[in-house]
Amino acid sequence: MSAYDFTGLSPSDFEAMCRDLLERSLGVPIQAFVTGRDKGIDLRHAPMDGQDWIVQCKHFARSGYAKLRSHLSKKELPKIKKLRPKRYILATSLGLTPCNVDDLFALLSPYCISRHDIIGQDELNALLRANPTVEQAHFKLWLTSEAVLSRVLHNDVFVQSILTEERIRQRLSLYVYTDSFEEARKKLGSKRVCILSGVPGVGKTTLAEMLLIEHLMDGWQIVAIHQNIAEGQRAFRYDKTSKQAFYYDDFLGQISTGEKLGKNEDRALLQLIEAVSRTVNKRFVLTTREYILAQAKAEHEHLARSDIDLHRFVVSCEDYSDEKKTRILANHLYFAEVPQGHIAAPVKRGAHRRIISHPNYNPRIIEWMTRVREVSVCRPARYPSVFLQRLDNPSALWTHAFENQICEASRHLLLVLGSCGNGIVLAGLQDAFEAFYTGRSRQYGFQASPSSFSKALDELEGNFIQIERSSRKLVVSCHNPSILDFLNEWLSQHPEDVNDIMRYVAFFEQVERLFKVFHIGTKLSRERRKVREAAVVREAITRTLAARPVGLSKDDSLDDEWLPKPSSTWQRLGTCCRIGSEVADDLLRKAIQGHIDTSVANIRVDSGRLWEVMRLFDVIDDCKWLHRRTIDRWHHEVFSALLALGSNFEEPLDGLSAVAKWLVGNRHRFDVQQVQQLEDCLSSAESHEVRRHSDLDDPQRVGNDLASVEEIAKTLGRRFSDEVRRLSEALAECGQINGDDADALREHYAEDDLSSIDSLFEALLK
Repeated sequence: MSAYDFTGLSPSDFEAMCRDLLERSLGVPIQAFVTGRDKGIDLRHAPMDGQDWIVQCKHFARSGYAKLRSHLSKKELPKIKKLRPKRYILATSLGLTPCNVDDLFALLSPYCISRHDIIGQDELNALLRANPTVEQAHFKLWLTSEAVLSRVLHNDVFVQSILTEERIRQRLSLYVYTDSFEEARKKLGSKRVCILSGVPGVGKTTLAEMLLIEHLMDGWQIVAIHQNIAEGQRAFRYDKTSKQAFYYDDFLGQISTGEKLGKNEDRALLQLIEAVSRTVNKRFVLTTREYILAQAKAEHEHLARSDIDLHRFVVSCEDYSDEKKTRILANHLYFAEVPQGHIAAPVKRGAHRRIISHPNYNPRIIEWMTRVREVSVCRPARYPSVFLQRLDNPSALWTHAFENQICEASRHLLLVLGSCGNGIVLAGLQDAFEAFYTGRSRQYGFQASPSSFSKALDELEGNFIQIERSSRKLVVSCHNPSILDFLNEWLSQHPEDVNDIMRYVAFFEQVERLFKVFHIGTKLSRERRKVREAAVVREAITRTLAARPVGLSKDDSLDDEWLPKPSSTWQRLGTCCRIGSEVADDLLRKAIQGHIDTSVANIRVDSGRLWEVMRLFDVIDDCKWLHRRTIDRWHHEVFSALLALGSNFEEPLDGLSAVAKWLVGNRHRFDVQQVQQLEDCLSSAESHEVRRHSDLDDPQRVGNDLASVEEIAKTLGRRFSDEVRRLSEALAECGQINGDDADALREHYAEDDLSSIDSLFEALLK
């Protein structure tokens, strides 16, 4: 068992642990006694004869002995004399020397019957060793131990996501055990897959991290998926000894499904979920925002038809009891070392109850309002009203700082980051910033200097943004997700900013994302449509269509190095078509049509990326503004290029599947004999691809290929019995693991409601 210093416990956590320990060591029932901080009672044993035992719990682990003695002598001893208990027991998280114990015994006699009634840090650890069930029951105790911290600090997943030892310690200390943890743990244990969904800031990522830490301590390997399902597929081990827990945070993206659900990602995701769910030594924890999950099911047929909802667990503030909300707030106040005056003010005015019951209560807002920066600029008397104002208007959290606390260059830098998305190479961000800031300075007549970018970085780092090194690159991202939420909301409400960014964009990803932002929430208003000035959009597309990609993704095969995210011409043209559907302007549409004309005329069908071409045609066919004759001509040009290949396709099976679907859906456009000829070519290419396959020991790859072959066969109305048999046999030889889940879930004592909301706050003021 670890030797605890108890610094990771709040005062109420410490009191709850002491009660359970003393009940078992003394063999008597002990109750929480809520009478207010002036009565001098934390816990008591009340026998029938009326001779009460009183227990006081003094959480002075971060203070010295002199402070503890002074507090007992000046504040507590007068209360003890007034109460005259039969027995007084002191439990403190502070380490005590024998001389300290002798001194306190002399001070507290005759109420302390013996020196054993003075229990310090060492004695508490001895009691925990003698009562291991208490340690197991108090989740927070072992969660904040040095043993857990050491394991977390030596795990790349947590170090990369939380970054510093200080922040890891803080995250563990702030956590409050709730029923959501137990319910999510049970779902993860029974289904082996748990998708945590909910609104931003509700605590999805924190809950996921706690589930993973528990598995980490039980010997599981944590595998983080950063950008796409392929990372998880490569890491999957099909043996009976490798215990793996996969983690995919915001697996559908932060503003839309288009951020992460690329080609065949929905199918690959479902295949990995299925593989984990039937494998006894695998777990999969995913997080997403509720509205994005709903959007994904509406847009992706495979997800809509799946049973993905069976794995869904909704995290909601409505599920938190008032007592849990109070503990979350009390933990933040305590561990952020908010001054006593700021804690006392809400209690004095009853504002703490309004905070707890506020409909906009959200852990992220609580975290913000207990930060040093917010507390230091607010007098204690105003703290309750400011706190409630932030809850009344959550967007004001970042709005106030954005409008009043940072310079003009910093505001422009954040707007550019919002237009690029979270995570961009520093050099790319600088190019985009300088294009926007310099252009706007000329437009509005303010001064821009060569040092504006570096000054803005210095001001924003650590508050709005974070900068990390990846190989030889510096990568800039938002400090936490709520900042990206704020930037999305700001841009959606300020069309003049969007219009100006569009006017000076440096990268195509900015064009694409600015339009995605407008899809969040309700139908576009007339005012928002004004921002889509056709000439500005047309120039932006022409200027950036061939620009280098600046989107970033992490590659776990390269030690999680940030790499440029590919963005092909075909994918960009699909975005252009969607833009053209929303912006009713003939010149813009002619420009987009011209870009497509050029690309189709110069198409290379031997590139191994035919699925991108086929996806573009799916978009084109839905564009009512494109002339039907033009669309028909494009189809014929692609058909001729494919036919010219004969059977010399150098295309993966998923690409062949996409071509087969396109061909069947458009066979009415082409000559019957030529369609038959191309179908024969596809069949031959499919058989050749299966025969030359060298990765038959990779079950994930084989499973994907088998699904593609079956889909091609169904689409073309043909049978590929030899190929299906070959892949099916290979998949069976991979040794898919099945079996019932044998992992026993630890049982925890239910946390008792030790005290009222008032007493939890009063514990902070003792």
